[in-house]
Amino acid sequence: MTDIDTRPRFDARDLRNAVDDLTQPTRTRITQLVNGTTYTRNLEQEPLLTQLEAAIHGSMRSGSGASSNLPGETIPLDGDALYRFTIISTQIVDWCRLAGLPRPAHPIDGLRAWQAATLATLTDPTWHVHTLRGWVGEIRNGLLPPREKQLLAACYMDECGATTYLADDDQGRPVEMRWPLRFRWRDRVQDGVLVCLACGSRWVGELALQAGAYATAERDAS
Repeated sequence: MTDIDTRPRFDARDLRNAVDDLTQPTRTRITQLVNGTTYTRNLEQEPLLTQLEAAIHGSMRSGSGASSNLPGETIPLDGDALYRFTIISTQIVDWCRLAGLPRPAHPIDGLRAWQAATLATLTDPTWHVHTLRGWVGEIRNGLLPPREKQLLAACYMDECGATTYLADDDQGRPVEMRWPLRFRWRDRVQDGVLVCLACGSRWVGELALQAGAYATAERDAS
């Protein structure tokens, strides 16, 4: 019996978005509640491939970790970061070679050049999109704190207020999931970050600490 691939098919727009996820800076809205006053700002973060490379250098510095724009983020990955960066870089170099491009100086340059060079010839980028999305997930999971608690509440942002979010299943199909709020921390709860998986908003400071206290209390009670 022949297996039928039921995974969704992707097009050039999906490929561009997947490349952008790895190679473009991202802007995240950060909300802080300090002494009863709410402050909101937009934080620009480096591209994921740059963050992965920085994690390598951070893990190689004796007694120190990779620098971070947010408490609890950009955790050194030890040898995992080097291994993952090497795998990704090697694959991108191979794609560039097959497309007739010179060896790139950096994976970001190579990936963007390859995507531009194959616009007219890569008619079905489904496999490549799955590969790129897999890299995105691996990098994000590695750079985020290892501890996580789901909050059974809607997003606190008035313009969002979501109670659901979309996530890919193990075959790359989007699935609607309940409750998008996650409290994430590493060693210290007070350094945690509250994240909405629906709109991407993040909270640090008192509001995140309140979520951390809730998560810790529920964990200790279980």
